[in-house]
Amino acid sequence: MVGRRNKKTLQSLYEKLSHLKATYYTDGWKTFAKVIPFDRHVVGKKHTCRIESNNANTRYQLGQMIHRLKVVSKSITMIHLNYEALALLFY
Repeated sequence: MVGRRNKKTLQSLYEKLSHLKATYYTDGWKTFAKVIPFDRHVVGKKHTCRIESNNANTRYQLGQMIHRLKVVSKSITMIHLNYEALALLFY
């Protein structure tokens, strides 16, 4: 999902994922608590370190999205163009 960090974007994302029986690990942004049910929401970095590490490694391995450092492309066009390359990492 691409969008701003606001309640509208979060609500849209959560509606698409709400059918999953998942626990959501987030930072302390207050809007998360307003959208995600209490019993499926955990706040803190204890469980997000591994996720962030995986995200960083994925970005690092995608040569199209890096220069000399681990960086994130903020261009929606680049994200869409690199979707196939990202999909290949998980197959």
